[in-house]
Amino acid sequence: MTDFLKDVFDAAQSRIRSPFIGSIVIVFLAINWQPLFNLLFGETPVLDRLAYFSAKTTAQSLYLWPIFGGIAFALASPWLKFAGAWAAKVPTARLKNLQDEEAHQRQIADIRRSTELEEQRAAEEEARERRKIDAAKRVKEAEEAGGEDLVEEVKDDRATAKVNPRLPLLTSEQNQLMIQASQSGTLHLPIEDPAQRNMLAIGDFDQKAYALTSEEAQANKIKRQAADRLVTMRLLKAMEVDGPWRLTDLGREYVQRLAQRDG
Repeated sequence: MTDFLKDVFDAAQSRIRSPFIGSIVIVFLAINWQPLFNLLFGETPVLDRLAYFSAKTTAQSLYLWPIFGGIAFALASPWLKFAGAWAAKVPTARLKNLQDEEAHQRQIADIRRSTELEEQRAAEEEARERRKIDAAKRVKEAEEAGGEDLVEEVKDDRATAKVNPRLPLLTSEQNQLMIQASQSGTLHLPIEDPAQRNMLAIGDFDQKAYALTSEEAQANKIKRQAADRLVTMRLLKAMEVDGPWRLTDLGREYVQRLAQRDG
């Protein structure tokens, strides 16, 4: 008996899922929901509920309108879906373009970071090779000048002037920022246009937030990128999100080694 009821329920469910039968059922419920609700859930006696159902329903509401309305709804359903898809086409396309643009910008940022890393590695390798070549030239010149003592002295100078292996090799621009931070104690790189300074009352702005010239403001924007790379190398530390910057212990050690090498 249980299997029979289950088969009947499954068959009825599959029929309701069909476009026309399902639409007819939906229209039937929409037209006759009030007498059906009273018939199923009313608190009056059953005979009274049946009488109310008979009084509130007609042959048209039970058969004619559900059949024709269900067929019309089933035929109109694909067109309604088409209208909805057409209305959503423009915002969907714009959303996809926005998502593609964000993904493109992320790819550009990843490529830029990868390029900067490769440039940094190339600069370090170039500086390392340049030091080797300069050291070899000095040894060769010492040999040509004669005297083993001179050669040994040059080799000793090369050993003492060698930068600590754990210290990174920087570009000339980064070295200038390190020296500037060492000399002034705090590295300020203002990027605000000085023309805006005249629009504010004296005392309403921080003098260090404004560059002296527009050219300096543009140059400091590039220097800030170099300063941020020095922060990732643990040579500088930012006092706030956008600076100023100060030397770390490793940065001070680097400047000392740099002074020994260039001195």
